[in-house]
Amino acid sequence: MSAKARRGLLLKLLRALSFFAFAFAATSFATGATNTEAPQNPRKWDEERRFAASARERGEAFIGREEEKLLKSIVRAGRRRDWSRASAIIWDYSGTQTPIYSAALFAAIRCKQFDEGASIYEEMCQRSVWRDLPSFSMALKIFSKSNSSRVDEIWEEAVAEHPPDAALCAARLDAAAEAGDIQAAKKLLEQMGRLEPPMEPNLLHFTSAIRACKNADSEESHEMAKSFFELALGQGIEPDIVVFRELMGACRRAPLHEVQTIYKFLKEMGLQADRIFSDVYLRAVLQLPRSRRFQSIAEAAQELRAMQDEGRLAEARAVLAEFTSKDVQLTALGHLLNGALLQLQ
Repeated sequence: MSAKARRGLLLKLLRALSFFAFAFAATSFATGATNTEAPQNPRKWDEERRFAASARERGEAFIGREEEKLLKSIVRAGRRRDWSRASAIIWDYSGTQTPIYSAALFAAIRCKQFDEGASIYEEMCQRSVWRDLPSFSMALKIFSKSNSSRVDEIWEEAVAEHPPDAALCAARLDAAAEAGDIQAAKKLLEQMGRLEPPMEPNLLHFTSAIRACKNADSEESHEMAKSFFELALGQGIEPDIVVFRELMGACRRAPLHEVQTIYKFLKEMGLQADRIFSDVYLRAVLQLPRSRRFQSIAEAAQELRAMQDEGRLAEARAVLAEFTSKDVQLTALGHLLNGALLQLQ
């Protein structure tokens, strides 16, 4: 194969790697409040980027044949979630090419090896490997799961070296969501509007900001989540079921009428409740913490009996009947609550 043909093949590989890395990141932090399943309709970044074009951007020679083989092997291992293979390659690598390290960060995210990914990123820094926007974005994702105290520092380094793009802002918002840091999410959304040129937050950005409210689980959570939601609507963004999951997850302390209003709006938008939404809605109606689990119908009935809030109990009965009539799949919690409410009648 000629050098030109090899470069073309590698460019296709790098583009594919960009797609898989950012599609993974987008879906992984847009899941529901109490369920670890991926969303039914994974969402991609609005702007697809080449994953590792750093060498060309800086006018350097493209990676050589041997590093090309390493890159392909790491990408393949990442796609297969074969961390033992990916880690063996990167820790044996002695070069300083950004695409190789970026591929390893991608593999760490795919394999959920966040501590290992953090070590790889630190190795990049120690070796003075040039960090492009995708590598910074993935580092933010990794450290939000591994060592959140480094997130602010990585963000500051990223914006000092590059004008922030939509993917980098999304990664920072994802880190804020993981930490339940409402103020960091609010600050970044405001900063995006002050960039030159201004950057309008997209659906993914607002989803993460609302998730920060959910994870904060504070007295201000539902009000701030509603504020972000209304801001998104004001920008003409059409919410999807993932946004409604996160919004409802932030409403555990909200008044019942606000919880009902959000569900009504979901239906007016033509969206259908799903398994994850059914869980977060019942928790919001009955004000159950995300960590609350029941082992039996009797245990659930005992807690509901102590609630002494007929309005919330009536809404729970009504919505469970609605979910059943519409064939909405229930979580284990939903089935236990349904049985408990039948006992209380």
